[in-house]
Amino acid sequence: MIFKSESDITKGWEKNKNIPAVSICCITYNQEKYIAKALDGFLMQETNFPFEILIHDDASTDRTTEIVLNYKNKYPNIIKTVIQTENQYSQNPIISPRFLWPIAAGSYIALCEGDDFWVAKTKLQMQFDFLEQNKNLGFCFTPAVEVDRDSNEGSKFCDYGKQSKQFTVGEVIRGGGGFCPTPSLFLRTEACKTIPQWLLTNAPVGDYYIQIFAACGLAGSGYLPTVTAAYRVSAEGSWSSNLKQLKKAEIEKLASSHIYCLDKLYQSHANLPLNDIEFAKAKELSVCAVLALNSKEFKLFDKLIVESWLASEQINLKQLILYKFRKYSVALRALLLLKNRVFPF
Repeated sequence: MIFKSESDITKGWEKNKNIPAVSICCITYNQEKYIAKALDGFLMQETNFPFEILIHDDASTDRTTEIVLNYKNKYPNIIKTVIQTENQYSQNPIISPRFLWPIAAGSYIALCEGDDFWVAKTKLQMQFDFLEQNKNLGFCFTPAVEVDRDSNEGSKFCDYGKQSKQFTVGEVIRGGGGFCPTPSLFLRTEACKTIPQWLLTNAPVGDYYIQIFAACGLAGSGYLPTVTAAYRVSAEGSWSSNLKQLKKAEIEKLASSHIYCLDKLYQSHANLPLNDIEFAKAKELSVCAVLALNSKEFKLFDKLIVESWLASEQINLKQLILYKFRKYSVALRALLLLKNRVFPF
């Protein structure tokens, strides 16, 4: 638990302390084991500008809400809460744009879900300075490390070198949802608040499409080489852990939602290259095909992997193998269950 007082945190703020420059947006649900570590990572930030912490608790049934409110009581001028009495994710998985971004007062928005956390005290300051100096970029991000349920540290990911660099919109699109670690994302609020209703209603996974949309209006995104965040793998209540439990109808909906959103993005942004959009379609359909294979939905697997191939051929080795050997779906599933010991994904 953090031991800094509010006055300790705010003493270095040079600008108007009542107007935050950055809004930290955190969504949480049944994460009593993790939420304190996330909040401590926010409160340890050392900045010369004011920031606010916005927390959306999605009707947790464990002690998460109690912990969040305890922190709010200790930091009443920094932490603001939205406490739901009915779960909102089950109705629409896009949470932050609906409930937190409309009340965000900062010029920038930093994302971190309640099971993830920050590991660098200078995270916000570095990213703030970077985007202030690079007005042509819609957002920036950093590498992160994986941690398990017990916070044991694993490998670093999204490591694109030891130097700062810029990525085009096309590279963001082709990178997919795993291109940027969500807890490292730092975006311009003006882009976040103009996200269209069709995306909020239909996007199957918000983070990926938020990245594309934020990059579309400008020249792309920026990368900083310092590890600033930890991403918890398969934590209770996380989207990635729930993904494995999808049924046939849910997989079909996931695939169609990806196609719909990518088509709408292309139609609404003249600067998006069609080949990048088709590549993204192929990639998402390939992911959905794996989900169908894992669920023994072999006909759906065959349909999705063929659609992926028609969208864009040979986007990676995984798609190539799945397509070429799609008639042997039972054997493919057996290899899949070996968890990468034999099959290369």
